[in-house]
Amino acid sequence: MKKTLVFVVTLLAITAMTVGAAASYPNPGTGSTDVRVMNTNTNASDPAANVVAQYINQSGAVEATKNANVPSLGTHDFLASDSGLGDGWVGSMVISSDRALGAVANVMWNSGVGGDGSSAGTYTGFSSGSTHVYLPALYKVPTLSSKISIQNTGDSTANVQINFRDRLGNAFSGNPVTFTIPKYAQHTLDLTTVGFPNTSYLPAGWWDGSAEITSDQPVSAVATTLWDGKSSTYNGLTQADSKLYIPTHYRVESGSTWLIYSALVLQNTTGTAANVTVHYIPRNAGSNNPFDLTITIPAYAAYGINTRNGGMLAHDNPTGWSNMQTTLGTWWDGTVVVDSSQPLVGIVNTIWQNTSTAGTYSAVGPSGGATALYVPEQYRVKSGSSWVKYSAAIVQNIGTSSANVTLTYYNPDGSQALQVTDTIAAGAALGYNLRNGGSKPASTFDPLGTNYQGGLLITSSQPLSVVGNMVWVSPTRAGTYNGVPTP
Repeated sequence: MKKTLVFVVTLLAITAMTVGAAASYPNPGTGSTDVRVMNTNTNASDPAANVVAQYINQSGAVEATKNANVPSLGTHDFLASDSGLGDGWVGSMVISSDRALGAVANVMWNSGVGGDGSSAGTYTGFSSGSTHVYLPALYKVPTLSSKISIQNTGDSTANVQINFRDRLGNAFSGNPVTFTIPKYAQHTLDLTTVGFPNTSYLPAGWWDGSAEITSDQPVSAVATTLWDGKSSTYNGLTQADSKLYIPTHYRVESGSTWLIYSALVLQNTTGTAANVTVHYIPRNAGSNNPFDLTITIPAYAAYGINTRNGGMLAHDNPTGWSNMQTTLGTWWDGTVVVDSSQPLVGIVNTIWQNTSTAGTYSAVGPSGGATALYVPEQYRVKSGSSWVKYSAAIVQNIGTSSANVTLTYYNPDGSQALQVTDTIAAGAALGYNLRNGGSKPASTFDPLGTNYQGGLLITSSQPLSVVGNMVWVSPTRAGTYNGVPTP
């Protein structure tokens, strides 16, 4: 049987993050990466998947190898603490198997600056690379900075070029930034060390923008965003579309405290200005209002819309921002659909402000939808009466008619733990939160017990876009990632 590969771009054994020269840039502390794989084979009578995980250093050498047998629809965790790698190790992972896999990586930070000193970044493994990758949201701001990690998924040394542009589409004078990466190795670039010029609408010394990565070998990439007290990681994007789907979006404030809000960043991948309509669709139409926002994104620019402070919208279109605030109010959650005259890519930041946590996931075009998706990390864990960690899946129907949806939760050994069925209207989204129920009564998930740590398969009669949320309670961390389509 042909082996399948999953690439995990950035792996850390216990290591300190190198920060920029200026002391004001965020320092997340020491980090490590744990990876969960899920055997996506649905035939329970088939043998378990033979899984081999290789830890590759930045020179391309294999420094450690771990093996696991994972039953159909079961899960296995490759923990940094079990890797045998020493402190300070940085590299990548290549996972091979005789069955198709889905994978999720959690980069866990401790002893950082701000909040409780703990944060996380969550992203999915790549089944293949591409010679063209986009990163829509990058930063070099005193309290907000980015790192780019690129893995060579090809069979020979990759010659990589990165072209940076600011949010207005202006090219960086130092383009292209070039380097080589050995086979299966990774390279990490700290943007605080790149000499970006000031972005005109930001204070002196501040820069934010996007990147376009090209290579003569297929590569995969992730971007890590660091705030003081929180962090997130998102997958680089390879498919631009004129329609994008965003399953979950928030603008929720209680009194003077923001509970949760969202920031959308859209990157125009073409040399022609894009006329864009952003449709804000409430989850509960009876209690929330819809809103349509019309914007223009210049050639190669990246446009940010933040439901708390407006982002670029507040700067460029104060009237539109005022109308958005009035219409959405302060207790709004729902979905977003983006229509554009030019192909775009996009990401969404979710900020849980009261707990100083964040997560980032990718907007999905029609070609990215699927009728079967995997959400490999699902938790419902308590210690006594206190929650330790829990998960949610937000499911958006991107089809043209009502979707009959089945969510099947599996134990690590591949046995079925719970099955939930639902109906989701065309264009709508429902949430399934293992702690509070989300769109279902909380008791729906009681059969999972209080020590559930498994995976989820979602099937549907219509194509879906799915986002997984992860919340760790003590210390406080959160992460978001996209569901994995059937390989």
